[in-house]
Amino acid sequence: MPYPYVPSFNVNHDDSLALKVQLFGATPGNWAEISGYVTQTTGVFIPFSDIQKIPNPVQGASSLTVNVPSTGLDTEVVATVIIRVAEVKIWPNVLTIGQVAGQEIKQTWVAHPSADGQGGSQAETVPASSATTQHVAVPGGPPGPTVTGGTLQMTLAWGPPPSDGGA
Repeated sequence: MPYPYVPSFNVNHDDSLALKVQLFGATPGNWAEISGYVTQTTGVFIPFSDIQKIPNPVQGASSLTVNVPSTGLDTEVVATVIIRVAEVKIWPNVLTIGQVAGQEIKQTWVAHPSADGQGGSQAETVPASSATTQHVAVPGGPPGPTVTGGTLQMTLAWGPPPSDGGA
């Protein structure tokens, strides 16, 4: 989980903001969903939201710039930035026009099936090389899921929970 920090931000001549966001513990190449707000004691409340690819840092933390449109920020008053960052996987969902299911509905879109006919457009194909088995440890109990990968298939098996419910 990345730990965000805003060391500074600039107010541009068009009154937009450029927030410098540092991400400690983020994985370069993954996506970061950044949201939050800037507040002032004068009642200014400026929400922002952005999604960016996490860059590979030259050294230290990854650094991103979040641009916020014209804000009305008072340049003579202290500002507080509240920020939330999550590393995310972006799943595109292609929707095609479907049949309308009722008179009260104007239009319906449905998930476009994947090329292999399994699942929607968010289905992911994961190539597997040689057969391997990995066990996922469950704290205080026996192994949980077992993932087996082979050249043609990937299976996920889950054993029964411990008799004490895992407590």
